[in-house]
Amino acid sequence: MIWTGAAVKNIFLAGVAIITTLAAGPVRAADMRAAPLPPPVTAYNWTGWYAGVNGGAAFGRSQSVDVLETFNGASFFSGNFGTLKAHGPFGGGQIGYNWQTGPFVLGIETDIQAADISDTQLVTIAPYLFAPNSISVTTNSKLDWFGTVRGRIGLAWDRLLIYGTGGYAYGGLKYGLEMSETFGASAANNLSFTRGGYAAGAGAEYAFASNWSGKFEYQYLNLGSATITAQEFNNGPIPFAVTTSTNFQYHTFRLGLNYHFGAQVAGGY
Repeated sequence: MIWTGAAVKNIFLAGVAIITTLAAGPVRAADMRAAPLPPPVTAYNWTGWYAGVNGGAAFGRSQSVDVLETFNGASFFSGNFGTLKAHGPFGGGQIGYNWQTGPFVLGIETDIQAADISDTQLVTIAPYLFAPNSISVTTNSKLDWFGTVRGRIGLAWDRLLIYGTGGYAYGGLKYGLEMSETFGASAANNLSFTRGGYAAGAGAEYAFASNWSGKFEYQYLNLGSATITAQEFNNGPIPFAVTTSTNFQYHTFRLGLNYHFGAQVAGGY
């Protein structure tokens, strides 16, 4: 066989092509192995203990002040003396525990608040029995402090939690009644007591950092009702008394800040 220059050249070029192809293959495979993997999908995990502070305002339901005056227990006079609608600020703290499974979050929370939720009404009615006499009645109600122990159930969208809440509520209440009239009689009585009831509401909480979240929450508080009676005096006790009743029901709105113990960012659901 006679090797010509053209044949030798073709064989050489073919060999170079084969070597280049074989060398390029491992380089591409190595490049593929070295490519960084995408980061894993993560989600905020609400499970764990938390504690925080909150503050807000409360607005009591309107309560008509209907006063009954009795003589030896029998009805003698009745009238409406305005409307009590307690309102004011409150603030305190809370502690709780969340347990998350999938998107569902279950929890329990207790809170305690100092409060100044009150109202006072002074109303005069004339004529009283007959002109020109008049009768004046002052009533006041106040919620000094309150607390709750509630369950929570909600849905989480990563760092956003929407929930409902409800449970036991309790608080320190004051209720007062004073009466004076132009015949010279007067009466006064003040009650101070602790009353239990219930709370129900809903809220939204957002985790703006790994261990911190802020929330907005509405709660309806119902602490029942009370009746107050005041014996009348006119240079000594007389067989007259005045009585009125009210309910202690409040709409509360609060902002809160919570610290969550432990790392909260974990793998996806």
